[in-house]
Amino acid sequence: VILPGLGMQADSLETKTATLPKVSIKPPKQVIGKTTNEAISNGVFWGTVDAVNGLVKRLRAELGKSPTLVIAGGNALEIMPHLSGKWIHNPTLTLEGLRLYYDEQKAARS
Repeated sequence: VILPGLGMQADSLETKTATLPKVSIKPPKQVIGKTTNEAISNGVFWGTVDAVNGLVKRLRAELGKSPTLVIAGGNALEIMPHLSGKWIHNPTLTLEGLRLYYDEQKAARS
């Protein structure tokens, strides 16, 4: 499953709305923000955490067992402590996937 990162979500709120500001996303202390910036940051952060936790629940139901949970991306270490289950952090996952794709394409041309 692939989701947009925290920065991409925040950027879309800035670029796709008339007046919302660009906001840095950081782990909030609470859910309710006291300012627009906090409300955006909190919504993006906790929305992502809850989306990931919800997807894991659906994956478990679909697979009938607990999947291996691997997290990658720029904000992985920030959201990981708030996720349910045991996660493996792999910061090079995208590069590994590209390498596998390259190797498959190379083998197919041989």
